[in-house]
Amino acid sequence: MKLKWRSKPPTLPPFGEPISPSFSQFSRYKNFVSSAHHNTGMQAKFYYDQSGSSACCEWLSSDGFESYPSVIHGGVAFSLLDELMGHAVYAKHKKIGITLRACSQWKSPIRTGDIIKGHAKANWRIGQWVGMSAYLINAKGSVILKGKATFFLPKKKQLQYLAGSVSLPDNVLAHCYDS
Repeated sequence: MKLKWRSKPPTLPPFGEPISPSFSQFSRYKNFVSSAHHNTGMQAKFYYDQSGSSACCEWLSSDGFESYPSVIHGGVAFSLLDELMGHAVYAKHKKIGITLRACSQWKSPIRTGDIIKGHAKANWRIGQWVGMSAYLINAKGSVILKGKATFFLPKKKQLQYLAGSVSLPDNVLAHCYDS
């Protein structure tokens, strides 16, 4: 996957309603990036864009996620980008998406205290496969990270297999490919 930088930064679409999939409301959902049930997680906020077909995010970077003093670890920032693309899968298709392959490109570091915003959209879908693209920007509007990914929309049995012994509630399974 080759990523090209634009000569000017993209325009972030206006945020719409918060994305709150029904499956994210149960107490066992402890996603590191977005769950309110994860006390030490990032607790980033995700929104539909105003058209409702893609996803936006906002996160105030903070202490505890650094790799070097005052610099957010790249894996943490990529987690935000990946989660944003997953929410965009849900925004567009109302299905759970699982990252199969991803490619990212950095332009600058994220510092603690930075307000980070982002946008992700689905570019194509073939059956259970969805192609995604996303970017994160800083408060100055400069792109700091961008990426592309291929997501997989699992069937109920596939998601249950991935969950192992965890019993998944019906409101989670309702967002599988075969629902």
